[in-house]
Amino acid sequence: MQTPAEKYGLTTPSTDWGRDGNALFIVGAVRRALKDAGYPPEALREFGDEALSGDYDHVLQTAMFWCDIDASEDDEDEDDEVECAQCGCTSYPEEMKTIDGEYYCWDCRAEAEDD
Repeated sequence: MQTPAEKYGLTTPSTDWGRDGNALFIVGAVRRALKDAGYPPEALREFGDEALSGDYDHVLQTAMFWCDIDASEDDEDEDDEVECAQCGCTSYPEEMKTIDGEYYCWDCRAEAEDD
């Protein structure tokens, strides 16, 4: 089976389409990546028609066939732990509360807000 990149003589684009689980978001993100990579309008229609012709798993399979997932920029930030300004415990930034630019764990958050 010929890949879309082979069929159209272009590279396989990559985009961060894996962050939002909504099927229409995924289709839109892949279409934008295809358009930015120079794919012709008929390729965009072909992708959209195929992706939306089945269930959610079919959307994901079609998106992976046409476009690579590139979430490398965001993944680097998620792996960095931060230290709680009050108790010193460490956690991931999205699991902590910031108050006046300082990170606080959920245990210390109430005390820090009272200060």
